[in-house]
Parts: sequence; C-alpha cells; structure tokens
Amino acid sequence: MDSFVHRENLKLYRKLLAETTDEQKRRTLLKLLADEEARDAQPAEATPHLSEAEQHAIAAGAVGLVPGLPQK
Repeated sequence: MDSFVHRENLKLYRKLLAETTDEQKRRTLLKLLADEEARDAQPAEATPHLSEAEQHAIAAGAVGLVPGLPQK
C-alpha cells in the first residue's frame, strides 16, 4: 500500500505543479515533491507509518495536504 500511495503522491504533485502559476503554491508543491522523491532513496523501514485513514485520504487525492489549494 505504501508504494501505491508514494506513486500517487508523485503523480498528484506533478499534476498540480503543471496547473498552478501561484508562486507560493508552487514552492509548497516543489517541497512536497522533493520530500516524496527523497523517499525513493530511503530504506522502506525509514518511511513513517501512516494510519489506514491517512492512506485512504492520500489515495483519494490528498485533500487538505496542500494548504490553499481547492478541495476536491
């Protein structure tokens, strides 16, 4: 499940970056994307454990993860 969430986060952050021109939102998204990409270089046991509810929220579109972006 963690690898699915990871891939979906990467896709979402890249999609949102392509769609927004607001500089503050772009900085936030770039930070989130960099953090998510850094997970590729870390061993699996070093990634934080997410609750099942958090995993579902992220998989459903990361509603509320990026402040200031419209809710789905």
